[in-house]
Amino acid sequence: MKSQKEIIREALNQPNAGPFGPFSDNPDDISTAWYMVAEVELEEIIKEEKAELEEIKKQKKLDKKEIKDIEIIKKNIQIFKKELSDLRGTVKIYYRLTEKFKHEKKILKQIENDWNVFNSSLFADWNRTQRMKLDSSLVNDKDKLAAIREETQMEKIRQERIARRFNYLLYK
Repeated sequence: MKSQKEIIREALNQPNAGPFGPFSDNPDDISTAWYMVAEVELEEIIKEEKAELEEIKKQKKLDKKEIKDIEIIKKNIQIFKKELSDLRGTVKIYYRLTEKFKHEKKILKQIENDWNVFNSSLFADWNRTQRMKLDSSLVNDKDKLAAIREETQMEKIRQERIARRFNYLLYK
């Protein structure tokens, strides 16, 4: 039997994944389980970056551009690893909180609401990435790119605030 990650990985690799990605059959799962998609995608990105790094390193002679590319790729790998680690940490804290506050309905409801917002924010990030892949004018137009960067920053802030609230509640 396939694991949830394997199912998600296969669904993401489908050319016509649909607007809800691997949750096209049940879009309601987006608000509770989208973190799994983000986790799988980060793992894939890290794997691709490592493969690209190995490909460059295999060359006999490296020019200045390739040496600079190696440094950029190494930095990207570290950034994605940290992002993956932070995501996994937030997921673990969420599950610990649901266990800790299972008898305090009001707090548990707030935790679940925050979790839904967190997953919806990850879904918004995925949608933005898909939109950029489909419409290259978004990347080429400085104003559109600035708007996308601002949207991305706002989602990251939203995710970080929820992670901080979770940490606060856990150690409260």
